[in-house]
Amino acid sequence: MPSSIRTDLVPLVGEVSKLLATLNIGHFPTADLADLHSYVVTTDVFRNFKARQKLYSAVASCPSLLSIYEDVIVNAVIPHIKEVGSLPTPTTYWYQYPPSLRLQPGPSPHHGKTHNDAIYGHQDGEINFWVQLTDFEKTQCALMVESSPEKGDFKPLDGPLHTIHMFHGTRNRHYAPPNNSPHTRVSLDFRVGIEPYFDEGYRMEGVPQHTRRSCEF
Repeated sequence: MPSSIRTDLVPLVGEVSKLLATLNIGHFPTADLADLHSYVVTTDVFRNFKARQKLYSAVASCPSLLSIYEDVIVNAVIPHIKEVGSLPTPTTYWYQYPPSLRLQPGPSPHHGKTHNDAIYGHQDGEINFWVQLTDFEKTQCALMVESSPEKGDFKPLDGPLHTIHMFHGTRNRHYAPPNNSPHTRVSLDFRVGIEPYFDEGYRMEGVPQHTRRSCEF
């Protein structure tokens, strides 16, 4: 079953806004970068692979954003995993670095396909995290996740801002529904591998993997 973490994500949202303001994939209609949902996307970063890779590379080249991301990992995400999993001390965790930033402009009928992450070489020892950086009340659009494998009871990872959603995406199917609102949905996602259930050396042949960093708690 998915669970969630409440924490202060204002610094993270601010860094994402500043990064987007520097890229040529869109623009903010005013000088106010606080309204992240108002970002006007001019490049198909939702469906186009090359555009998504450009955004991924931009995140990887933004040390201020990555520093705040690692603070969230260390101070919010890993303590939550440790608590709900009753994990011993020390335990090694491998977290995706950099995370994936997603932009889904609306209104649009386009949606992501339903899948689990095992088909992309992800392991049972990895946990997915999905962070809604824009207000669900404005976009009415959030990742849809089933509660257990093949159950089909998809529900949105909605909720207030400053919520980090956790689910087992390796087995549980999920997809991005259409964004029917006039706003842009912005989210961040990443995975964390957990000792001893995660094999850092495993690679599915022919499938590229995210780079990772590790820490011990």
